[in-house]
Amino acid sequence: ARRHEGIGQLAMKWRVAFGKFDDKVLEIAGRNDLLPLTAIVAFNTRESQAVFRYIGNGHRYTSRQFHVDAIGDKVENMPDREYGHWITEFHRSVASSGQPRFDRITATIDGHGDDGKRRRSLSYYRLLLPWRTPSGELLITSCATKLEPDRATNLLPQAPDSSVVK
Repeated sequence: ARRHEGIGQLAMKWRVAFGKFDDKVLEIAGRNDLLPLTAIVAFNTRESQAVFRYIGNGHRYTSRQFHVDAIGDKVENMPDREYGHWITEFHRSVASSGQPRFDRITATIDGHGDDGKRRRSLSYYRLLLPWRTPSGELLITSCATKLEPDRATNLLPQAPDSSVVK
């Protein structure tokens, strides 16, 4: 990502703020049209469980009602449990390392979107950033930008994907 646009702006904010979360984070995300495909996940320190704090309305793999019901719930409890577990492991990795992660993702997930589709193929860039709030809470922002289908055709795996966090 380029520093002066989109996800790059958020990465720069993380760097210059030394990973300290404040209201400017959401302001930058909003100004760069990142909020619809942003999710914020908090880690419950007692159980090290990833829970949703925010889900942007551009995430169409589930129903709109899920966006409301999922706040405060475990990420693993997504309609597609396998995908929820996969995402949780990436967030957990970023939380434990304290380092950002930038990925190019191609995934097929099961969901119940408002359009009635059950399976959906997605291709996107994703930036995971670990933040600390003034109260010491650990948050992970996940910002995505979609890849157009023609740009994503060369991303389809020819062999099993090895990007699973272990």
